[in-house]
Amino acid sequence: MNLTEQSIPLEESPDLSEEENLKVRKAWDLICRCDTLGIFQMASNVAIPVLKKVQPRDIEALSAVNAFIRPGSSGLDEYVAGRYDENKIRKLDPRLDRHLATTYGAIVYQEQIMFLISELMGISFGQADLYRRALEKPAKDKKGYVKKFNETVVKIAEERGFDPQIADLVRELIIENSGYGFNKSHSIAYSIITYWTAYLKANFPLIFYTQMFNGNLDNLPSFMAEARKSGITINPPHACYSKFMSTIESEENKVIRIGFNAVKGIGPKAVESILETQPYNSINDFFERNQMRSVNKKVIEALIGASAFSGLGINIEKDDIPDNVKQFFNIEEVNGQMFVKLNRKQMAYWYEKVREAASAKSCANYLIPTSMIKSKYLDQFQLEEEKEGGYVVPKDRLEDLGIKFGPTIEPLKTRKKPKGEFKDSQPKVKISPFRKPFVNENYQIAQLKETDLELYLRENEEFGFSFLPHPLEYLVSKMGLYAEVADGEGLVVGGIITELIPRQTVNRRKYYWLIIQTPRERVRITLWDNQYKAYAQYIQKQNIVKVRGIKGYGGMSCESLSLFVPRQN
Repeated sequence: MNLTEQSIPLEESPDLSEEENLKVRKAWDLICRCDTLGIFQMASNVAIPVLKKVQPRDIEALSAVNAFIRPGSSGLDEYVAGRYDENKIRKLDPRLDRHLATTYGAIVYQEQIMFLISELMGISFGQADLYRRALEKPAKDKKGYVKKFNETVVKIAEERGFDPQIADLVRELIIENSGYGFNKSHSIAYSIITYWTAYLKANFPLIFYTQMFNGNLDNLPSFMAEARKSGITINPPHACYSKFMSTIESEENKVIRIGFNAVKGIGPKAVESILETQPYNSINDFFERNQMRSVNKKVIEALIGASAFSGLGINIEKDDIPDNVKQFFNIEEVNGQMFVKLNRKQMAYWYEKVREAASAKSCANYLIPTSMIKSKYLDQFQLEEEKEGGYVVPKDRLEDLGIKFGPTIEPLKTRKKPKGEFKDSQPKVKISPFRKPFVNENYQIAQLKETDLELYLRENEEFGFSFLPHPLEYLVSKMGLYAEVADGEGLVVGGIITELIPRQTVNRRKYYWLIIQTPRERVRITLWDNQYKAYAQYIQKQNIVKVRGIKGYGGMSCESLSLFVPRQN
């Protein structure tokens, strides 16, 4: 179907099947109820009030909406009055009225101004445009079009059979609207895109939201929340399943998988390496098969931060975890192999230890002259003298022999291996660099726990949003947005306490800033000392509270505060 004005169907069309007519109705319904997040030109706070008034259900009315949302535009009230009551349509002259018929007597478009000038003065459409341009920017009119228009248009119109009073009224209307009229050809073109994006959102939400995720990363939280509300499951980035951009993972189950492009710190080269070797059966597998030049420390930390290794385990041996610690881990056996699965906190700690082990230099060995070692140590440590004289001692055992490490020993560094008791200072059996930090630190790792709420807050702190839904997501439609409320107006917000900041006035009067994370934004609540004491039992980090107050001074006051218990899913 061609993207022309004629290709946009009305709410009902005999040329379409019942199924297609239903899709068309759904698109116009979506526009009229202002469900316009992601809809071209219609998502702003300027467009929504206009949509509510006009309620467009055809391309002509939608085009008018697109014109009315331009800066300085006028005529909306006149348009709406005439749209819903034909008796309120202003009548001028049939020759003029025909050019204002589609906008119910209101001057909306530049082309209408040109038509009116052309009719009144009896000149061509192109000549009328010269007058329109001059009237639009009279300060730049060097050829006198504005003066000529004002002085002659009524007289010429009267000579052409127009009522002079009507002609003068139209002259005034043209001057009032000349600087604000929108180009109708642009407005129609914009409206075609508006309709098709609404059609896509109303009928193919999986495709729509996937594209919105990829093209609107700055507004990703709002799109994810709306998609969830419509019944779509949003799966977070994952090392095994994500592509560079977000993709539809299951049409049948309505699942979208967030792409790596949503995670800061992961570039195209890293993604290319990850995609070439997907999927992975363990963390070990991921590390061993990826090019660490591309998938570097920054990338790994970003993946861990986004919990992109969730469900993947570290390949371990049966005896790597003591029996008294096993109960604290999620251990899985697959095809005779054992895997331990870690939460994000545990993964971050484990990776830190992996890097420490990789960067740690092996213990240097030194050839110590016989004269520097007391005889009592020879038998104690079963030292064996080298052929060229002296004993090979690891650096970390020099003090055991009463030798202080210093500049005099530096030249005696050797590649020879220690003998005697020191021979065992190097492990005989090599342990995987991914297992070893876990074996050494499993007790410490077991202590690291992270709840969904902690994960939600941490992701908000690191990314500015979370891949998990807010605990109050199901109430978002009933909450007012702080950003959309004017100063001095009341509002009720609900969210998670993230910070409490003590403050005081210049007169040393105590007050507090309470920061809460709502499903859409962070809001600062001002509490005076007496209010803080009254609500102190509820004011703890990670508590979910409901606050009623008045917006102002970059935050909101507190009239009441209560603990909120969210619905359990």
